[in-house]
Amino acid sequence: MSEQSYLTMKEEFSNALSGDALKNALDYIDCIEENGFTLDGVWNRGYVFHYRGKCVCLVALPPFWDVTGWNIYGFDCNTMYDDLPVAESLKEFAWAHVKPCAVAIGGDCGGDCKPGIRAQVLGKDFDGTCCHVTKFENPNAGAVEKIIELTQVWKHCIDVNADVFAKIEEETGTYLKGDNLRIAMDLLVYLKESGRTWIMSEYHPEFYYMGELTCLIAYAKTDYDEATLAKIRQQIEEAGNRYVYYPSSSWNLCCWQHDDDIYELDSFPVDEGLKDFARENVWKCIRCDGCSAPGGGRRTVFGKEFDNACCNVFQLVNPDDEMMGYIKKLMELEKHIIADSKK
Repeated sequence: MSEQSYLTMKEEFSNALSGDALKNALDYIDCIEENGFTLDGVWNRGYVFHYRGKCVCLVALPPFWDVTGWNIYGFDCNTMYDDLPVAESLKEFAWAHVKPCAVAIGGDCGGDCKPGIRAQVLGKDFDGTCCHVTKFENPNAGAVEKIIELTQVWKHCIDVNADVFAKIEEETGTYLKGDNLRIAMDLLVYLKESGRTWIMSEYHPEFYYMGELTCLIAYAKTDYDEATLAKIRQQIEEAGNRYVYYPSSSWNLCCWQHDDDIYELDSFPVDEGLKDFARENVWKCIRCDGCSAPGGGRRTVFGKEFDNACCNVFQLVNPDDEMMGYIKKLMELEKHIIADSKK
């Protein structure tokens, strides 16, 4: 946001507020200006601010929605904060201002997220929240001080997430080449834009939606010796899986790691081609000792039951463009099923 834009915004607030309310609002606007937040848009006198491509907060005057004086809305930016000490009093302050979805409490809302989302606010999960996760109504000076502290936490979380994503991209570029690299990078863009959050575990990148682990990406970082490779191939073939493990410049996309079965929703119709692809690509357990269910578990995939499904229901080795087209549709369906299970 340019210096002139901030000046225009401050003039707007100066014309609408006075006294302590004006001072408190300008103190917060100064905070977001000093932290380099950019204005993404203004709607009905609601000013939306981004930082490093992530929506951070909205500062509003009447007639914006339910504002009577001036409000601050803070979005869900708190996925990663463990390395930043946060006082319990600040956590409790944030939790006390989590905003429930209007529909969830008997009201009305035109948003497409109703009846609310699952949000994690400083380590605590909340279901049925507004997409404006926290709401601070006409905050006084003491409250603004706490909101400024929270804003620093939000900024830190965004920095950490952006840095982790950059490491994921770097690792992908290190281990993959050619079409594998192109397809994997395209998938990372999709995951980033589809509302997933991510971490880099000890072994591989993991991607989450509404707190549920949805997929991970595993790279073949070294060539296996022949004996190890033969054992891996034998396990895969004995389980009846369709693919073998390739030892170099390869990657596995492991999907659908939560407990929900896979089924069609009225809100998300599925064609027969996608159903066939899903049923044909269920990954059977190879007793790899990687989870607590040796032998696999029961999963239902579009009406067909599998008794020995891996905890990674789908595991695709070096997926091509056609396979990725199917898997992205399954990932979109997955979002709807997870959201439906949280209602």
